[in-house]
Amino acid sequence: MKIEFTKLNKQRIIVLDNEIGLKLYIVNGGASLFKIVFDNKVMNLVPKSWQDFYRKDIYYGKTIGPIPNRIKDGKVVIDNKEYQMNQNEGNNTLHSGDYGLSNYQFSYNGKIQNENILAVNFIVKTKRMKNGLPGNVLYQVTYAIFAKENKFQILFNARSDANTMMSLTNHLFFTLGDANLNDISLTIPSHKYIES
Repeated sequence: MKIEFTKLNKQRIIVLDNEIGLKLYIVNGGASLFKIVFDNKVMNLVPKSWQDFYRKDIYYGKTIGPIPNRIKDGKVVIDNKEYQMNQNEGNNTLHSGDYGLSNYQFSYNGKIQNENILAVNFIVKTKRMKNGLPGNVLYQVTYAIFAKENKFQILFNARSDANTMMSLTNHLFFTLGDANLNDISLTIPSHKYIES
């Protein structure tokens, strides 16, 4: 396994490589998973240019939060108090508005956690009311790749000094090419889920 800190078109890229077929290309802008390469094939949609990637209304592989999805009129209620978020989609707030995590530059460090896992940690702090929500929040996003299996994990952690709203996710768009979905599995360990 190896980790590389490199540049692609003047952009800093962190590459996690398990050396048995899986590579992750990660950037600190939005703590984003820019590209997944498996057996020399790109497995996700990648924007055509860095200008597209860094647009505020494009979310390829970016961390989304503190609230993903749309919020009607950008209004939320916490502890019986109404808060107004930045409206970036007409009257609505999409993916936490202009001050969502997808628009932050995260600090990062990479390390081998043990002989089986290689990881990079991204950290950012947000100030209370910056995005319209209460609480100073410390966010950590960890990408981990495994040495003996072609799999990876994204782990989210957040700590706030006040009651606030929180639901983090990654906005990956997978592309499987000609692969058969019968041979693909996705596991989301969760205690609860909403049926669509």
